[in-house]
Amino acid sequence: MTRPSNTDWFLFIGILLCCDFASKILAFLFLASNVSVQMDSLFQFALRVNRDGFGSKLHETSLSEQAPIFIRTALAYLGLSAAILATKSWRPGRRILLCGATFGLIFFAGTLFDGAFHSLDIRTAGIFVRGSTSLFWFSIFISVSSIAWKLSASLLLVHQLGNFLSFLYPPFGIIDFIYSSPFWRTFHLGIFNFADLYGLLGKACLIVAVTASVFAFVVRKRGRHSENTYSDN
Repeated sequence: MTRPSNTDWFLFIGILLCCDFASKILAFLFLASNVSVQMDSLFQFALRVNRDGFGSKLHETSLSEQAPIFIRTALAYLGLSAAILATKSWRPGRRILLCGATFGLIFFAGTLFDGAFHSLDIRTAGIFVRGSTSLFWFSIFISVSSIAWKLSASLLLVHQLGNFLSFLYPPFGIIDFIYSSPFWRTFHLGIFNFADLYGLLGKACLIVAVTASVFAFVVRKRGRHSENTYSDN
C-alpha cells in the first residue's frame, strides 16, 4: 500500500473544508433560527450563529475580561508555528525545547501589552485565535510524516480553519446547527457543526499518534541499550 502524497492530503483537507462550508450555508439558508433546544434530544437541528467564535460556554462578561489572554495565546501560537517550521531539521529534543521556550516567552512577554489588548473587542480576539491555531496545525501538518500524525493534524487544521473561514462570508460568524445530548454529556459540546466533529476525530487521532510515537521511541531506546550491552560483552 502506497503512502498518501502531499497532494492527496491537500485534496482530503479541501474536501473536508468544502463539506463544512456547504453544510453551514445550507443550514443558514434552510433552518429556522432560535429553535429551542431539547436538552435530552438524541439528535436535533438548531441553528445558531456564533459571532465571536468562543461558543456559549462562557458568559460575555468573562469573555471580555479574558480578551488579553486570548490575544497573547494567539501571538504565542504564531511564534510557535514559526519555530516549528524553522527547526524542521533539528533533533527532537532541541526542537521541543526551543518551541516550548518560544511559546512561553511570547505568552508571558505579552502581559506587558495587556492594557492595549483590553481595547480589542472579543470578536477580533476570536478571529485572531482561530487564525493562529490554524497556522499552528498547518505547521504541524507540514512537519510530520507518519499517517497518524498527518491525519490528526489534517483534521485539527480543518476544525480551526473551517471555523476561521466562517468569519469571511455571510453571516460573518461561525454557523452551528447540530445538537446531540450524547455529545453534550460526553464532550460538553453544545450546538456544533461539521468542523467541530472534525476536531473531535482529530483529537482521537492525535492520542493514537502520540501513543504510537512514544511506543516507537521506547522500542528504539531499548534496542540501542541492548546493542550497547551486547557490544560491551
